[in-house]
Amino acid sequence: MSYITNNHEIWAVCPVCGTEYDRRVWGDTCPRCAGRVVNSIKRRRNGTERDN
Repeated sequence: MSYITNNHEIWAVCPVCGTEYDRRVWGDTCPRCAGRVVNSIKRRRNGTERDN
């Protein structure tokens, strides 16, 4: 019987925000941080955020 266990090789912790995520799905990219970057880009395109 083949099954996948939750071990340290599968799960990663983002060094920036501390979110735990599945490396099989996200690779080395934290989904929470990636979402923040995408939202920031969208806001800049729409003109609702200014560069400082």
